[in-house]
Amino acid sequence: MVWFSDHAAAATPWPWAGFTPAPDMARFSLVPTAPFLVGHFPGRPILPGVAIIDAALMACSAAAGSKRLRLSAISHARFLSTVQPGEELALNVSPAGADAWRATARANGVLCARMTLHVTDSDEAPRRAARHGARPFDLGPTEIARRLPQRAPMLMLEGAVRLADGSWDVHGRPCASADACPMDYPKSLICEGFFQAAGIALESALPEDAILLLGGIGRVEFDSAPAASEGVHHIVTHCRMLGDAALVAGQTRTFDDTPVADYTDVLVAVRSTEAARAAGMPIKRLL
Repeated sequence: MVWFSDHAAAATPWPWAGFTPAPDMARFSLVPTAPFLVGHFPGRPILPGVAIIDAALMACSAAAGSKRLRLSAISHARFLSTVQPGEELALNVSPAGADAWRATARANGVLCARMTLHVTDSDEAPRRAARHGARPFDLGPTEIARRLPQRAPMLMLEGAVRLADGSWDVHGRPCASADACPMDYPKSLICEGFFQAAGIALESALPEDAILLLGGIGRVEFDSAPAASEGVHHIVTHCRMLGDAALVAGQTRTFDDTPVADYTDVLVAVRSTEAARAAGMPIKRLL
């Protein structure tokens, strides 16, 4: 069982327990009690983009007739509209060459996401990350929680250090207790930790009333699979504002410095509180 934090309300597998597969489609019913909706976001629950990625992988596995598919990369992902509790999420998948699948997601018939998943068919054992000792943070757990108030219990971070070159080294917490292993850290949640780290890195460059929403992923490449009971750290190396959006890049590594993931052209949309109110979105800072 995967947990987002010690405060998770239910031991529900990530992203959810059941779905209905078909040769080229999988359907998911988004129940309001799903743990990944808690805190995402207060007052207006929205399905995280990383849950759609995992749903697409489940649909690809069903279409391929294999339970061993593992993500090796995500490319050309775009998140186009929100998905809310009570809606049905339908995933259409089709092969896109060797070891790749195209996926489109619709909520109640409305296109909400599209992406290409690159996969391997493997039973490889996960690689465990090295344990790390306590270290001083420029931003500790309390400050991280204050800057990302909506994220609990899906807050994947525990502290951050500002490096000499201006980049951020943000430490990610485990997503499962030690007795839940052996299992690898879900790659979608590794991405979620990096996206949250990008929110920490971007905050100082944004207006006070700005909110952040994940808009797309140019490419993410995965290199190794730490165990779910271990922490990782996310290094946000590039944050470039482009009008009302930002492009973010960086990497995730284990605490013994083994590469886990590399991120290129992660698109973060910046919206004002007025635009958020008009769209019925929560007003606090989001990512």
